[in-house]
Amino acid sequence: MHHANQSTSIRPILVFLPRPSGEFVVSRLIATGRAAACVSTIQELSEALETRVWALAITARPDIDAILGLRALPVVNIEIFFHQTVDEDGRETGRKVFDGQAFLERVRLLTEQRPARPPASTARAKPCRTTMPRQTNHGWIGTLRDLLSKRPAASSR
Repeated sequence: MHHANQSTSIRPILVFLPRPSGEFVVSRLIATGRAAACVSTIQELSEALETRVWALAITARPDIDAILGLRALPVVNIEIFFHQTVDEDGRETGRKVFDGQAFLERVRLLTEQRPARPPASTARAKPCRTTMPRQTNHGWIGTLRDLLSKRPAASSR
């Protein structure tokens, strides 16, 4: 496993791609202050996921199931950030460009620290006061029964 830690991010990102592509993605993540590591084989992936330190994984569509089969972890499909280019006439050129800004934004959203939920209050909530007068001693069930008894029978519809 090729580690590259620039530890301003609390939990590292695991990149599961062929070595040259994976190392390039890791270098871009490090340039933005994230910790990341690249693995390129199933064996390396399995060993890396045993550590349970990863914030998320980045891979291509065919390998998403391999990751999720080993660990429940947010996965970013890097392929969705490649877009077909078009020429001046509006025809596809066969060339794709990578939307690095959208990619880094998705990573940021999945890795940023969210404030913890405030602890539940230990004080008991005040009882709710309704403005409706209490029906009979049957409450809303009695009202529902009354309404249902006034409906026409199914056979008369």
